[in-house]
Amino acid sequence: MHLITIENDFLSIAVTENGAEIRHLLTKKDNTEWMWQADPAFWPRTAPVLFPIVGRLADDQYFIGDHPYPMSQHGFARDRVFKVESILPHEIRFQLSSDYESRKFYPFDFDFLVDYNLEKNCVWISYEVRNKGDQTMYFSVGGHPGFTLPGWPKTNYYLEFEKDEELRPRLLDHGLLKNGTGPALETTDGQILIHSQLFDQDALVFDNMKSKWVGFRSENDDHNLRLHCEGFPFFGIWSKPGAPFVCLEPWYGHADLVGSSGEISRKPAIMRLDPGQNFQCRYGVEVRSY
Repeated sequence: MHLITIENDFLSIAVTENGAEIRHLLTKKDNTEWMWQADPAFWPRTAPVLFPIVGRLADDQYFIGDHPYPMSQHGFARDRVFKVESILPHEIRFQLSSDYESRKFYPFDFDFLVDYNLEKNCVWISYEVRNKGDQTMYFSVGGHPGFTLPGWPKTNYYLEFEKDEELRPRLLDHGLLKNGTGPALETTDGQILIHSQLFDQDALVFDNMKSKWVGFRSENDDHNLRLHCEGFPFFGIWSKPGAPFVCLEPWYGHADLVGSSGEISRKPAIMRLDPGQNFQCRYGVEVRSY
């Protein structure tokens, strides 16, 4: 696997063309690794890019009119090789474009660009979707970065939110969203202890959060990170039960609802892009212990 590395005075990151996936995020003062290292015993990925869907589709397919298209969970971009569009001292840009293979699953002409940009103790991850075709394009996009929790569970870690939130996650049934929400999560001083049963019912999926960042910290505050997600309408938090990592996931879009018809134009929260139009968004990973 070929890794491309960029760095500044605070951070070093390494990204692969396979899925335009960040594989390493290191603080330079102590060489601390912040990214989950894809241990297949728990989860064999590190930070997949989610496009052109987020989450699971009913029966792993969607329809345009009467035509079914197969699509696995979180879309195909995470398993495609991206072109390296540019490399600068503190920035890498990747591009994935529609081709014969992608049209078997997704009949739209597109460019999808992923940028990684270092600014002091933060790496900004930007997405740009371009509709190059002559029809309305339907898509979702999001991040799925997994962060290691050194010493867990002997060392306690806490989820943190910028603002006071009534944290009622959406309920999942085999990866599909149910209507309504579950009971509010227990918090202490606005924090949630990351414990072994927290993800027994799958991911925690939130909508309409007020917070512009979500993060975690260790009990002694020596491992502290925030993910800046302003503008993203949905947010997922996930781990494999018993695994020493946590994923903080900003999304434009979410899984199908239970009982969905599968027609993509009627999918809740689906993004629409007219011919010739672009969509841009970004999130930031700020390392607080550096």
